[in-house]
Amino acid sequence: MKIARILFVLAFFLATLRAAETPEDVAVKQIAATKAANWEDYTACMHPKALTHFKDSMVPVGDAAVAADTPAAKRILDRVFANQDVGKLKSAPPAEYFKTFMQNWSAKNPGFVQTMKSAKIQMLGHANESDTQVHVVYRTVKEARGSKITNIDVVSLEKDGDKWKCMLSDELENLASNLLLQLRAK
Repeated sequence: MKIARILFVLAFFLATLRAAETPEDVAVKQIAATKAANWEDYTACMHPKALTHFKDSMVPVGDAAVAADTPAAKRILDRVFANQDVGKLKSAPPAEYFKTFMQNWSAKNPGFVQTMKSAKIQMLGHANESDTQVHVVYRTVKEARGSKITNIDVVSLEKDGDKWKCMLSDELENLASNLLLQLRAK
């Protein structure tokens, strides 16, 4: 009886391990959400720490763009914030702020989603940085204007409890700094 109980617990434990999402599973989910322009699912794949960091870095951009009366500020308010009330966006929780940003940005930059829709993705694996941080490597093949473009891409993930969650891409990580530079350019 004792052995049967141990075997049952062991079998349950192994089944639980197999059922856990791998970093590649989460990366595939996020890529699928991008292809579908499903920003709610995309945001659900994001680590809460990344969402908070994104909002904290973008709020000053919105404030600076509202305060400036320049063509660059108007472009940023249109193309990045879709001319939404920046003060209202500021009061949104980080996940809502990020999702709204992705909806607005993709609507103003439709080529991004269009290119991703037809992209072919091949997962190549992941590299562990630590027990709680990994980097998933994948190949993206896109067609744009009759040309085939192949990239090797990386998405970093970090544990949030027992689940893997995506961190910000380099482009999103650096977006606020790049926008502030545009606002400061004469």
